Amino acid sequence: MCKTIRGILTALLALIIIAGSLAQLSGCKGNTTSAALPGATPVVPPPTVSAYPVATDIRQADPLQDPTWLHAQWFTFLPPINTTLSTPTTHAAILYDAANLYVAVVSRRTPAVHDTISLFIDTTCSGKQLLEVSCDSLGKTDATWYHSAMAAAPKDDGTPNLAHPLSTIPELPIPGLSTNLRSANINGTDLWTVVLTIPTKMLPQALRTSPSADAHWKVNLIRTLTVPSATDANSLEYRQSNLSQVFQGAQPVSPYRLADLRLLPPTATLPTPNTNHW
Repeated sequence: MCKTIRGILTALLALIIIAGSLAQLSGCKGNTTSAALPGATPVVPPPTVSAYPVATDIRQADPLQDPTWLHAQWFTFLPPINTTLSTPTTHAAILYDAANLYVAVVSRRTPAVHDTISLFIDTTCSGKQLLEVSCDSLGKTDATWYHSAMAAAPKDDGTPNLAHPLSTIPELPIPGLSTNLRSANINGTDLWTVVLTIPTKMLPQALRTSPSADAHWKVNLIRTLTVPSATDANSLEYRQSNLSQVFQGAQPVSPYRLADLRLLPPTATLPTPNTNHW
């Protein structure tokens, strides 16, 4: 009898250990910062990033050389949540004036079929409105508006709810939207840069606003590479990197993974110039 009871207790203990291990893999309910898949990248909370005000139009300024851009807050993209496969090193910075949001991205080049930078922005911080503005390395731009009746939330295992109801309006015209592309080589490294100018007063009515000091918006930046498959010569695969980590391809239904963007006042102390991060 004692051996039987001991055997039952041992089996129960083993089941508890297994259940605990599975819970750690799947993540806790509502946890938006835990990686749910084996082999995924360690996940950090969405960052807070700062946009400094500018007194002049900088849409044509070179982010690799212009003093205004060099004094911005620069940050480095991270791999997506569900994979360690990512893009080459990518950096970005954000500035603003009374009419526009300026986003500069510096990307290390790599052989690719397609190389695209996408800005996701929610000026309402509600999680119900999201505008995607994208530009590829050839200068092609596009804008898509996503909106829903309620903000999307992750599933119980922490993964995005891809079935969340979402209305999508592609090829949205935005008067005044502009891009400035450049190529450069620094210390033998090939780069391409883009400055996106987003006229926030010309966005869809639900997102339309004027940039002002102390405003808080939600944003993310995602770089997407389309490259030949490493296992199938006839197929293509996608690689991404993010300002704020998100499951690959799932930003429209993951508003909780957007970074917090703070528009700083003119009195804010400028960061040390960025001169050697490329």
